[in-house]
Amino acid sequence: MPAAELFTYADALAAMDDFTQGHTVGHPTSGLRRILLTAYREITSLHDWSSLLVSGRVHLVAPQTTGTVAFDLTGGATCERQLTLTGATYPASAADYSIRFADLLCDIERRYSDTVVSLDPIMSPGADVSSATYSLWPRYYQLPYDFLSMARTQKEGTDWILGQYVSPEDMHELTHNETTSGNVRYYTIGAAPDIHGMMALYVHPPADTTEGLDFLYKRSLRPLRYSGKDTNDKAGTITLTQGSATVMGSSTAFSSNHIGAILRTTGNGDLPTGLEGENPWVEQRSIIAVASTTSLTLDAAASASYSGKRYSISDPIDLMPPMYDAFIWLAKKHLAVERQFKDLPYIDRMYQQMLALAKGADSRTRHRRIAGVAVPRYQRLRDYAVNREEVT
Repeated sequence: MPAAELFTYADALAAMDDFTQGHTVGHPTSGLRRILLTAYREITSLHDWSSLLVSGRVHLVAPQTTGTVAFDLTGGATCERQLTLTGATYPASAADYSIRFADLLCDIERRYSDTVVSLDPIMSPGADVSSATYSLWPRYYQLPYDFLSMARTQKEGTDWILGQYVSPEDMHELTHNETTSGNVRYYTIGAAPDIHGMMALYVHPPADTTEGLDFLYKRSLRPLRYSGKDTNDKAGTITLTQGSATVMGSSTAFSSNHIGAILRTTGNGDLPTGLEGENPWVEQRSIIAVASTTSLTLDAAASASYSGKRYSISDPIDLMPPMYDAFIWLAKKHLAVERQFKDLPYIDRMYQQMLALAKGADSRTRHRRIAGVAVPRYQRLRDYAVNREEVT
């Protein structure tokens, strides 16, 4: 079955190993991995690669105002800074909400039950508050784990889009000084509180309707973990059956973490390499499920049967082929800078050339582009206007 061209972490390590040997310098594998991971992170910031633009969605939540709340600064029956709700229940995710009552904006620290939460030590009143009306809404919306930047937003089913981008400082001022809700007029992006490495969307005013918000965003690359060279990446042997996507292993160490990685095998007893290596693979497929340490499922059936063969598992390089060459030369440049290679200027020129070629290849259409308003092209006689005056 035909498959798209792809490269793996093992291929990148092999390319860097060849590069170091060509310069007659030794470099530990751990050092090469570190340099590759640095270049891997950097390549995403050098261009808005079309393959990294994907769709995302958050669900805006309308404020809750049913019932009343009462605040006990100390000595609450359940916790300190206890806020008790009467006449309604707190959402299951209330720990990520803000609440306004008694003309104060407060943040919820923890949800204890349907009717009891504790407030943040800083963002809470300094004294008890008797029964009061309130408004409760999410103070942020968590973005996808691989989010890097946002391109545009659109409400489901309409042309409504998010409002104007403002800085986090301006968003803080708006949130504290304006108490209305309605169509979102402003938004910003910042870190999600207490969730390391995650980004969040902040909006103002709180949406007055529970609705979905779609957006186009630039994602990060799939992490590189499995190199195809570590023990569990190649332990034991495997058997494939023609027409079946199931792989049976002997003394293997398959793991659910291998899902999404690439399995390669050969028709002999040696470890497989990339197509540029000395023992190119004969089967290359993505792992979509792992049943046990000795059984997994591939994304397509094997094209032939193999019994007791060596194999390797390695993460795919999450880049289109033209980007891969630029990525490898970027890694070579980092190594050349670190080891002070004399041919650094040449390596840098090659990197710049590969990067330019990758950017050019990232244009996915050959349509002619014309400045100004496009003029309609009539293709059928009935599309032409009638009774037009002759121009002389």
